[in-house]
Amino acid sequence: MDRPRVFVTQIRNKRDPETNTFIPTVDIKPAAEHGEIIVMLDAQASRFATSDILKQLYEHLQTYNFEANDCLITIGDIPIIAAANYLMGRMFTKY
Repeated sequence: MDRPRVFVTQIRNKRDPETNTFIPTVDIKPAAEHGEIIVMLDAQASRFATSDILKQLYEHLQTYNFEANDCLITIGDIPIIAAANYLMGRMFTKY
């Protein structure tokens, strides 16, 4: 049996004041025990690029499989979270 997948909408970054580099705002490594992690949008994805965001999310979510125990973690910009939930609701009867 294939391993389930954990779809993540987006992982935002913040600037680390000590190193002056960007680091993730959340650690999603613990989610890996539930399946392969798939981050659907990069941290710089603009919530204003609506059609591009919907296209990228749709392409990823087309492979979502409820029976294989895939799951969705909605983090990142609120419009992106809303778009992912909208697509899931349109594409599937349950998730």
